[in-house]
Amino acid sequence: MLTLSIAFVLSFLFTLLVIRYSSVHAHITADWDLNGVQKFHARPVPRVGGLGIALALVGVSIALFFFRDSKALGFPYFLLLCSAIPAFLAGFIEDLTKRVSPRERLIATMISAVLAAYLLEARIVRIDIHYVDAVLALPLVGGLITVFAVAGVANAINIIDGFNGLASMVAMLMFVSLAYVSFGNPPAKAMGSEVEFSR
Repeated sequence: MLTLSIAFVLSFLFTLLVIRYSSVHAHITADWDLNGVQKFHARPVPRVGGLGIALALVGVSIALFFFRDSKALGFPYFLLLCSAIPAFLAGFIEDLTKRVSPRERLIATMISAVLAAYLLEARIVRIDIHYVDAVLALPLVGGLITVFAVAGVANAINIIDGFNGLASMVAMLMFVSLAYVSFGNPPAKAMGSEVEFSR
């Protein structure tokens, strides 16, 4: 709970700073296109809101190393952040330049998924359908399905992000659903979930 509180406070503060000082960096970060199909703002707004969340995640990773279980929690979390760097950089550069194509962002997201699957050995290994599970048990197949799923979910969120708050609400509903399923299963059954960490 403490890590969630730290993440919330840091993301709130960093995002507040991005908005408060938008006049300083608006010439680089603001979206000046007000006439697009999905545009509804009356004036230019910063496109780099994700920077506050990314900085908060880095702050949490630093905080984890000061906790008692720093080795158990901090290092895997650090590897997860490292895996996310290609996807974050592609999106961040696109926010600043608007010159990163959707294909390039999709490839960057897939690279992040490959890194997570390799560094954390996190991949989809079962969906509780016997014959499908036998195929997913093969590392290459499970890895490819995981990469496809991660890239698909990330880009699905990006597609519905054309209106302020819409994507965040959908993401929160997803997280609440995952939390409900997680709390509904005892820890012994949690290892049989769709995504397993073998470390």
